[in-house]
Amino acid sequence: MRAASEAGKLRIMFPMISSLDEFREAKEAVCDCMVSLTRPNLPHHDSPAICMMIELPSVLEIIDSFAEDADFFSNGTNDFVQ
Repeated sequence: MRAASEAGKLRIMFPMISSLDEFREAKEAVCDCMVSLTRPNLPHHDSPAICMMIELPSVLEIIDSFAEDADFFSNGTNDFVQ
């Protein structure tokens, strides 16, 4: 997050997410990181796009719920082909 403060856009993608709770926990870890960098006033990217890679077929059943929390998705096409 600090390295990306000068770079412009930052996108963080979480792989192998299997539940909405798991994605929310990962997203919360990013938010906690931003808070920890804000307190000592360290330069950091403050609005990364957060997404998940869709790799597990079971996720497709609740994709609408993920869409409410994710900024974008990436398809794990290799996993679905196999």
